[in-house]
Amino acid sequence: MKDFWIHKYESGVANKKALLIFPHWSAPYWPYKLLAKYFSDFHVIVYHCASSLLGADVEATIKNFALLEKMVSDDLVNLEAGGTNAFNMYGISLGSIMAFRAANVLVGQNGNLGGVILNLSCASFPLAVWSGCATQSIRKEWDSNGTSYVEIERAWTHLSPINNLSHLKEVKIFFLVPKRMQ
Repeated sequence: MKDFWIHKYESGVANKKALLIFPHWSAPYWPYKLLAKYFSDFHVIVYHCASSLLGADVEATIKNFALLEKMVSDDLVNLEAGGTNAFNMYGISLGSIMAFRAANVLVGQNGNLGGVILNLSCASFPLAVWSGCATQSIRKEWDSNGTSYVEIERAWTHLSPINNLSHLKEVKIFFLVPKRMQ
């Protein structure tokens, strides 16, 4: 199993509005740090994770997402306790999975969510990994191990955005969808 780590970049920590950014899988750090500078009215937190966040080891992926979710949940509690009164989430590709989960948890706890922006999101996380171009190496490893789609779907269904909507009925969600998916 590869080492898993999460680095956080924060800016505008004195602001009372928060923007949580979840980058795409294997993303370089610097573009998101640069993006954060454009939101000077927000306390921005960029959650940059090791590429081992996602892998062919199904249980390790679940554990890694749980660690990320715990960090985000703790940050939300601390931000609210510090007087943050509005939250926004921005997730890119794999990062949209965590953005959706964090938004759903926040609203379920009566947090004030301004909106969610999802870029290249998917409704089914298992299907996206199973059939995605960027995840072909994971699929090959599953094929060589005899891992079926049904096993992946059963294990990861709770991560899918479609299954993290229960509290988001009144929340503004903006989807950015690439032309090839339209």
